[in-house]
Order: sequence, then C-alpha cells, then structure tokens
Amino acid sequence: MIILIENNHKILKKKRKGFSLIELLVVVAIIGVLAAVGVVAYNGFIASAKEKSTASNHANIVKWLSANFAKCSTGATHLTYKYIHGTLKIPCHYQTKHHVKYIWDHLYYEGFMNPHNPTERAVYLDSKKPTVVGRTNFSCNNYNLCWIKTNTGASSNNYLSSTVQKE
Repeated sequence: MIILIENNHKILKKKRKGFSLIELLVVVAIIGVLAAVGVVAYNGFIASAKEKSTASNHANIVKWLSANFAKCSTGATHLTYKYIHGTLKIPCHYQTKHHVKYIWDHLYYEGFMNPHNPTERAVYLDSKKPTVVGRTNFSCNNYNLCWIKTNTGASSNNYLSSTVQKE
C-alpha cells in the first residue's frame, strides 16, 4: 500500500492487483469469437470426412466385388462369403442374382456401416438410387451384372454409380 501525504491529508492508494471488468469482458468476447469460428470449421471437416468415407465405401465394394467375381473366371468353383455363423460357399456357376443376399450379408459382417449414421448398414438391397445419405444400394440381374449406387451426401455430385460384370 502506498501512502501519499498532501496538504496534511493522507491519501491512500492501493496497488492494483488483478484485471478490470472491461479487460475480462474483452478476453471472454475474443474467446467466444474464436470458439464460434472453430465450431464452424470443425463441422465442415466432419461433413467432408463423412462424404469421403462414403465414397471410399463405394470404391471398396466395387473393388471387392470385381475381385471376388474374378475368382470364378480364374478357376475357382465356389465363392466364400461371411455370414452370422462363419462362412458360406456358393457355387460360381450360380447367377449373380443368387449371390446377392450373401454379398449383402458379407458386406455387413465385414463392417461396412453408414458413415453419416454409424448405427445403420451402409449397403441395402435395392435397384434404385439411395435417398438416404451415406447408403449404398446394390442389385444384380439374371445376366450376371450388378449395380452399385451410393449417395455420398456431397452437395454438387452426390451419387456414385458403378457396374460389375461376373464372367
């Protein structure tokens, strides 16, 4: 504490300890602005990651399906699929329409989940374009041709579509 004597009167001046209310309010306002900017950027990163993950699911499904069907044209007699009780072998001479259910189960048991909603499957048996973001619809016909259609959720081009032929 500093004591000043002026005209025979004591004037007490305290040493300043801490911050003023205005200084604290300015700091809180700055932190609020930084947090708001950070949340917007974070949400953008998360949305972009989900779209890329969905596109990656699509590409991985197409690659796996192509490689799996190629086994039949290179001499394999059966294709092996995962399912709830282990694995299942389906003869290569069966048309793709007979493999569809097993492929669908296999992709689920391989862990393909919707990146936009991790509690639901990524792949559904349907020939239409998926309306739900993050879903991949899968179908095959009697002529050994399969379609894979995915809704990535991207704002501009939100659908990916591929076909895979079983030889």
